[in-house]
Amino acid sequence: MSKRLDGKTALVTGAGSGIGLAVAQRFVAEGARVYFADINLEAAEKAAAVTGSALAQALRMDISDEASVIAAYAAVAEDGPLDVVVANAGVQLFGQDARVGDLDLAVWEKTVAINQRGAFLTLKHAVRAMEGRGGSIICTGSPTAVVACGQTFTAYTSSKAGVHGLARVVAADYAAAGIRVNTVVPVTPRPRSCRPSRTIP
Repeated sequence: MSKRLDGKTALVTGAGSGIGLAVAQRFVAEGARVYFADINLEAAEKAAAVTGSALAQALRMDISDEASVIAAYAAVAEDGPLDVVVANAGVQLFGQDARVGDLDLAVWEKTVAINQRGAFLTLKHAVRAMEGRGGSIICTGSPTAVVACGQTFTAYTSSKAGVHGLARVVAADYAAAGIRVNTVVPVTPRPRSCRPSRTIP
């Protein structure tokens, strides 16, 4: 019996653990050839091996470094066209992220470099790989980008809001090329203190 993703090729960033790992494993189960991309190659190799499938391939990819991103896409291209990219890799620096008045610049820059610049580089080279034949790009968003929870995640919230905006503009710019871009927001139970964010006139 055929599977939903038979014949498709996907690249999932941050696939060595967490959400990326779960997504990559599910794609393999649905019949796709999947590149488990992660800055930690050992973690990617272990994650791919767990599937027990030749469809799972480990790939080192540092999304904050354009040379690494280019090399990863080039490696995928050697095996054929790319159909799906899941821009999932990211970081949240618990215990270091803080209110804006207390936030260390180094924490801000590291968070933005991985979450926002990383998403930009992942999408930049994804659309180049997909132009001429179309494809699907999925970004992992965050509830913090749309809901104010007062949890002092200034850098993380800002970087994820940038990912949401990036996905919208790329979706509009590349719709005519047959490239779909969507953001998926993982949902956890919302604390009572959280309220939908709004602009006060």
